[in-house]
Amino acid sequence: MRSLLLVTLLDLLSVVAQAQRTDTLRFHSTAFGTEREVVVHTPEFHRYASAQVRMPVILLLDGQHDWFTAPLLNDIRFLQYTHEVPQAIVVSVPHANRVKECATDSITQPGMPLLDMLVTELPPLLKPYNPSDLTLLVGHSFTASFALYAYVARPGAFDAVVALSPLHQVERSLPLVSERLTQQPNERVLLAVGGAEKIKDGGHYELLLQAVKSSVPERAKGRLTLREYPSAGHTSLPIIAFPELLSTYFAPF
Repeated sequence: MRSLLLVTLLDLLSVVAQAQRTDTLRFHSTAFGTEREVVVHTPEFHRYASAQVRMPVILLLDGQHDWFTAPLLNDIRFLQYTHEVPQAIVVSVPHANRVKECATDSITQPGMPLLDMLVTELPPLLKPYNPSDLTLLVGHSFTASFALYAYVARPGAFDAVVALSPLHQVERSLPLVSERLTQQPNERVLLAVGGAEKIKDGGHYELLLQAVKSSVPERAKGRLTLREYPSAGHTSLPIIAFPELLSTYFAPF
């Protein structure tokens, strides 16, 4: 029976994977002054949809790491199959130097090349895919901190952020995130952190919890969510936390 179930599950995942379409878009980025690329993943339904059908966009930072994007892409596909998240256009965004591209000097600095690329250069590239106005930005660790900065720096560009164990300048970004959320009732920020032990996510755990406790007023709670995953280490957190956070965000849809 176990063998039969395993074979059935593998067959299902194979069918789902084959149904996806993947396009690698290479372009000259004015923001970076060099050639960049993004990878666009569309579900099978996309090829049959009319131009009036518009799908949300999920942006996955850290697209250069297969260990990060592959599990998240599989989570999205499976949750679509079980109808817990809608059909979506998923864009993996690789980094040439993730720290240099994502580390802000100040949470209030006016712009960064990566942010300009995401907000200004990427939308025209995605226009042929008929995206909707809903955009969700996903990051982990350094890119999670960048995602919080991006949410504050470009109001209206991102409807939701999934920030998995952010740390860099989080004590400065969260007050601004909370302030924006009190003004935008339809937007959401979902945070996750792993276990408190040093061998888990201890380096981020205390600072993130303290930042949330001191920075998030009652009126912002519900739109800013922090969930703890005691069994998760820093690197395993995306695999453990992402499917729950994604299905939580899309539950009302």
